[in-house]
Amino acid sequence: MSTTAKDERLALRLTRSQRKALEAAATATGSTLTEFSVAAILARAEDVLGSRAVFEVDEQVWSEFVNALDQPVTSDRFAALITRPPVWDE
Repeated sequence: MSTTAKDERLALRLTRSQRKALEAAATATGSTLTEFSVAAILARAEDVLGSRAVFEVDEQVWSEFVNALDQPVTSDRFAALITRPPVWDE
């Protein structure tokens, strides 16, 4: 069980059948409704966000991509872009 303080709330509007389905699933997994809902919502969020960070390509496309990366930088604008600190470090 997590010891991190939980000070945020999330209110949801559900139909009766949606709530019953969630309660049944929570009971089946031995979880509370809150535990089950948070785990399910976070899993879905990770799927959505993760799918934006991973790209699957075939071998030919991968080879073309790697070849492009291996080419020397020929643009001053590009050189400036790849040498500046990333936005998440600002």
